[in-house]
Amino acid sequence: MLALALFSSAPYLEVMRHLVEGLRGQELLGEWHIPAKSSLFRARQRLGSLPLRVLFATTVKPMGTEAMPGCFWRGLRLLAVDGTCWDVADCPANEAAFGRPGNSRGHDKSSFSPGADGLPDRGGHPSRAGC
Repeated sequence: MLALALFSSAPYLEVMRHLVEGLRGQELLGEWHIPAKSSLFRARQRLGSLPLRVLFATTVKPMGTEAMPGCFWRGLRLLAVDGTCWDVADCPANEAAFGRPGNSRGHDKSSFSPGADGLPDRGGHPSRAGC
């Protein structure tokens, strides 16, 4: 599922082909065949976000050291506040998950861009936390 996110512009089956190309050359796949696109979609739904949450929690660590300029000030690690917005499909499921932005007339039906805020480390810029 991580590969699907990394190669988001490529079709599902093309991403799968890239992943298994090396294994096929070493004859490690046996009779295995690339699954149908719908199977990959259902697998992604079954997995949900937990694998990426675990990956984030186990790999994101401070990268900057006191020897790196701009990472510390008077012995304190420097962090920054950053944010972003994503364009997502305007559908009932996304509205239920993220809500809808308001405006002076109530809800704005013309735009739908949930956002996230992060706390990146100044030395190397991995995000330390997010919401």
